[in-house]
Amino acid sequence: MRRRLVWLLGLLGAVALLALLLRFSDFGELQRRIRELDPTWVLAASICAIVSYSCIGLCQRELLVLLGHELPRKTMVRIGLVSTVINRHVRSGGASGLASLTWLLRRHDVPAPVALSTMAAFGMLSNALFTLLLLVTAAVSSGRALGPEGAATASPRLVLVLVAASTSASLIFLCVTLVSRRFRRRWMSAATRVLAWLGERVGRPGWKERFEEYFEGLDQALQRLLARPRATLPAWGWAALRITSSVACLACCLRAIGQPLPVSGAVLTHAVAKFAGVSAFLPAGLGWVEGSMAGVLVLQDVPYEAGLLTALLHRAVYHLLPAAIALPAALSVLPRMRAAASAKGPESGEAPKDQPPS
Repeated sequence: MRRRLVWLLGLLGAVALLALLLRFSDFGELQRRIRELDPTWVLAASICAIVSYSCIGLCQRELLVLLGHELPRKTMVRIGLVSTVINRHVRSGGASGLASLTWLLRRHDVPAPVALSTMAAFGMLSNALFTLLLLVTAAVSSGRALGPEGAATASPRLVLVLVAASTSASLIFLCVTLVSRRFRRRWMSAATRVLAWLGERVGRPGWKERFEEYFEGLDQALQRLLARPRATLPAWGWAALRITSSVACLACCLRAIGQPLPVSGAVLTHAVAKFAGVSAFLPAGLGWVEGSMAGVLVLQDVPYEAGLLTALLHRAVYHLLPAAIALPAALSVLPRMRAAASAKGPESGEAPKDQPPS
């Protein structure tokens, strides 16, 4: 009951924030731009969104193959779609997506440590590639304007440089983590102690064992992946295609509105929306992501109404469309996950072993 109340309050806050964003717009201008939407580019954006979500499952499948567990591509695309939709619409700092992926893979005889390691390795691949994209974009766009008219737009360029600089630390951390096992085990040990301390404070004494198992599985998975670097190329390829299609989805939305931006502008806007989604405490980041995206587009000389409509269109094709596709499966997964957790006890989110795999 308490969880539902918190979720309801968050949803009301998101709707209020979205209403505030609409309040500052010219409704007549919004209606005109909606009528002038280019359906071809809307269709292209939708296709890019579906490709992006499909690449998540395909990348995770390649990682699973390297870890000794091969599942059909169609099955992994469905699992990746459902777990990603749950992760983006049930705000829990990524825990909901991790739990749903682990639970779904467990029903296909994939051990929980392998599932957790797959998710962690996928996150490392995606974040490393996206950080590299930001750094390259910042370097290429240095001295160039990001606005649609080619005017001098120092503000968005500064934002891009700051975002790229802030993500450089994460790229360095990821590289050192991959290369140095000693460094990796040290920070894993420190993280386990911190999480164990937090678990004791919040009444979860089992956290220590669970995170020890998780980090041990992650370390072994990374060792196996690093032992066969060429075999990881398909996973890198799917991760790169996923990021490319995500940025292309936003670029198509801008084209549909009639406000095309250079690649650097689309990358910057996607990065800001991505970080806003991660930091948002509202369900699905509703309102918070739209405001952030509209704001960074305004910095790039895009009219406010066009920026807001781009954010709303991106919400529809990149979030709501995949959610609609995965909704039936997601609605059936969540209750069964809670029932499984209750059957196994409060410290475990795994499915009972006597349940047949789906």
